[in-house]
Amino acid sequence: MHKIDIQGKRFGKLIALECVGESKYRCICDCGKEKIIRSGALRYGDTRSCGCLRSEYARHHIVAVIHRPDVKAKLSKARTGKPLSANAREKVSEYMKVHRKGSLNPAWKGGITPERFKIRNSARYAEWRLSVYRRDKFRCVLCGAVGGKLNAHHVRSFSKYPDLRFDIDNGVTLCEKCHKDLHVNLRVSSKAG
Repeated sequence: MHKIDIQGKRFGKLIALECVGESKYRCICDCGKEKIIRSGALRYGDTRSCGCLRSEYARHHIVAVIHRPDVKAKLSKARTGKPLSANAREKVSEYMKVHRKGSLNPAWKGGITPERFKIRNSARYAEWRLSVYRRDKFRCVLCGAVGGKLNAHHVRSFSKYPDLRFDIDNGVTLCEKCHKDLHVNLRVSSKAG
């Protein structure tokens, strides 16, 4: 039987460099790896890379498959109720910081943050609130509860008296329950009056 010389020829991503035994060739792949492969496997197209082509195909195939709606639904159902690993949480957090900020956020409404939110989230407001708590010794002025979840309540309405928003004398410390009860009573009395 007559031997076919394939030295220097290309087969897929492989180039046959030299014959290294009975019908075997040392080949170099486009990715840079070297591998010894049977000449028949090269000539008949059974082997077209060092294995990187299979990995590449699998990667693309998996990406294509996991983006199908039916597969997404199955994966989502399988993950439901299972906590994310610390590494996965970190990756999600990093993604959200970059891809869901400002105008990229689905809840974006054109940068129209209401004035009251800007004020209530400001350093000046936090300082006012802390000053009210300190003055009242972190104690609810209605029930006397100390600590817990406290609210700094504006005696004169935050919205109706903008000039008194940061006046310490216009604030009192209330526990969460007393604060809620006070607002319920204020609503009832304003409707009755």
